[in-house]
Amino acid sequence: MIDVEYPNGPWKKLFFGDYDEYSLSLYFNQEGFIISEILNREKTKIVLYISQIIGIFGDAETFVETIPRNAIFLLQHGTKSNQKYLFLLGDQEVLNYVQKDISDFVNDQFKKLKKDAKGIINIASSYEINLKDYSELPLDMKTTLFSNPLGLFSFVTQNRQPKIFSGAKQQFNQKDFFLGFYKATNEKVNEPIDIFDTTFLFGPNSEKCMRVLIENFALNKENTLVFTYDDSLMSIKYPNENPEVQEKNQNASIGFPVVAYNIGDKICVNLSDLPNNSFQELLEIKSKIIFDLIGFVLKEKQPATIDNLIKDLEELQPNGEYTSYNINLVQRIVNLTKLQYPGVFLGDFSVSDFFKNLGSNYGSVNIIKLDKKNKQVNRVIVYNVLKKVVEFSGSDAKIALFFPNLSNLFSRTDKDSLVAGFYDLLSQCKNQLVFAASVEVDLDSQLLNKSTAKLSLLENDEIGISIKDSKPFRFILRPTYSKV
Repeated sequence: MIDVEYPNGPWKKLFFGDYDEYSLSLYFNQEGFIISEILNREKTKIVLYISQIIGIFGDAETFVETIPRNAIFLLQHGTKSNQKYLFLLGDQEVLNYVQKDISDFVNDQFKKLKKDAKGIINIASSYEINLKDYSELPLDMKTTLFSNPLGLFSFVTQNRQPKIFSGAKQQFNQKDFFLGFYKATNEKVNEPIDIFDTTFLFGPNSEKCMRVLIENFALNKENTLVFTYDDSLMSIKYPNENPEVQEKNQNASIGFPVVAYNIGDKICVNLSDLPNNSFQELLEIKSKIIFDLIGFVLKEKQPATIDNLIKDLEELQPNGEYTSYNINLVQRIVNLTKLQYPGVFLGDFSVSDFFKNLGSNYGSVNIIKLDKKNKQVNRVIVYNVLKKVVEFSGSDAKIALFFPNLSNLFSRTDKDSLVAGFYDLLSQCKNQLVFAASVEVDLDSQLLNKSTAKLSLLENDEIGISIKDSKPFRFILRPTYSKV
């Protein structure tokens, strides 16, 4: 029997040996592709497995876990440096040992792997990771890879995972939101992105629906900023590995770039940015003279931090309006506030990172974790972040902001200065807004009147949606692309 020839050569044989009752061969070409060939003794059946070598520059362990294709991450540690590689794995097939079947399979795998590799290399840039095709790697990385025979067996690892929808088959619509499926027909529900300019989610458990919306914004290359109370959303960086989910969505699962911010770590409050009287209201000051004294210093000195405020109070001299006792009492109150709210009133900060890499392959998910136990801190943090986002945003710099449990922060019954300032900022905001609340009556009626879409969360992932100027309908929420 004549041996077959593989297309896309020339091919160099790296290894030949016995594999159980079969013969095993590994072939390599200069584009960085490896063919693993397992052939029966009669040369009638062959198992082929193709992989592609990509070089990694940067910390890629987390990123590798998010890519929508089977892969192997290899780190070769040396005393002077480390070399990192990604082996992008193709499909494994049992074929008749005939030239046409084998050529068709190899050509198809090459086409798919090249397309997926190109997409993954582009996605990696969103994580600030540099990936390069094998042909672009420096000579030392090429020689190191094949210097240890043990490394060769990475290429013969069998793909025992269930079949998934590869990146080459993804059909994400970059103009619409894929929300789920019509209950009666099971057809996909796709709605244009602009209907989600101001969106409300009503119901006790909005986390999954919110995640679906975040994924859709990210797929449309739009960054999101999400206020949360726990770490559950951090898993959005990992793909949902359930094969039934992939079959249901008819798309590969995928993870998304995530950046997390904690209060006191790049996120804080500038006192001079707060509305008049809101700091005194936060401290629940009842005495008019103490209330006015704090307001006077804040207005005259414009301190950015609580330390600046303390210094300004120390320099304040008694006069006909404020006595030494008044000043000393305010100093004591502010010093106690500093101890009570450490890491909060630290001054100015930048929101430019929220807008980083706009228009990249996938939008990044920026997460600010709030403090479950301290409503007052959460309110000033949310206000100050929103203020800076509104000031930073422009026609070409927009993100989507997500506010879970809004009524816990700014209830319609609250009448203080911070609430009024918050709603004034929302009226100026040109970004997409998504709010969650248990019921509509928890929210301000003027804000509700600006809604472009309302989603009511029912049982068993059923959702009723009301879109401005359209007839309401119901659908079943799709599974998430990311790991829950």
